[in-house]
Amino acid sequence: MSSSKTNSQDSSIKKELQSLIIIVQQLTAKMDKMDTKIDTFIEKTIKQIDLLHMDLQQQKIQMTGIEEAVNDMENKIQEEGINIEFLLKQNTHLQTKLDDLENRSRRNNIRIFGLPENIEGNNITSFLTTWLPKTLDLPEAFSFGIERAHRSIANTNSNKNYPRSVIVRFLSSFDKEMVLKSAWAKAPVKFNETTVRFDNDYSSMVIAKRKVFLPLIRELKKAQFKTYLLFPAKLKIFLPDGPKIFDDLDSALLFIKKNKILEKIEEMEWASPSLKRLATETSWKTSEKKKRLKNK
Repeated sequence: MSSSKTNSQDSSIKKELQSLIIIVQQLTAKMDKMDTKIDTFIEKTIKQIDLLHMDLQQQKIQMTGIEEAVNDMENKIQEEGINIEFLLKQNTHLQTKLDDLENRSRRNNIRIFGLPENIEGNNITSFLTTWLPKTLDLPEAFSFGIERAHRSIANTNSNKNYPRSVIVRFLSSFDKEMVLKSAWAKAPVKFNETTVRFDNDYSSMVIAKRKVFLPLIRELKKAQFKTYLLFPAKLKIFLPDGPKIFDDLDSALLFIKKNKILEKIEEMEWASPSLKRLATETSWKTSEKKKRLKNK
């Protein structure tokens, strides 16, 4: 009986061992599969890392190329900036020189404003040769020569009905100065009932700079202050304690406000922004000096 019992126990043990062996075999197979999957995963990961490394290397090369290109561009921009600055300086110098030459070429010229249209007939030179001595009471012994005279092409006055100015060129600067001073001394000059003004013939740049002062000059004259515009564009104000000369509108306004020469000066509009900007244009030397002071 004990023998049969022992056999049954051995048989059950064998079955358990066989089942354990099977489980171990299954686990081993699964472990092998896991190892294969892990190896495959590691292999793919390594390949991806290699690809990423290659991409990073390419991007590094591209970044190096971009940095070099940016540095080259910055150097070129700096060089172009120097070239542009030089050209602007040269342009300013040439504009100033051209304006000076233009004004020199106009030294024998005067402009007559307010002379009615068509009163000169077909020969304006002949008309002026007769009208000027009679109107300005020029000395009989004084004989002036007019090289040429003509109406301006465009009307520069805001009133389109205002007659075009007459430009007169004399043969000598002495004749021009004699006529101009006589006209200023006799002011206001009249043609019938129309007021006629005489002035030098300036370049458009000088005219624009002088125009900036005109509103202020009108206000000063209303307050009984004598004023005079010096060439090219400086304002001279005759004050009780002596004359004062101002290079620009801002300095004149500052002085007038400080000394309370005009009332309600803050409420007045003195010049359009474009005219004021043109009048305050400075040379390159002055601009560079301002930059240096600002940087300090």
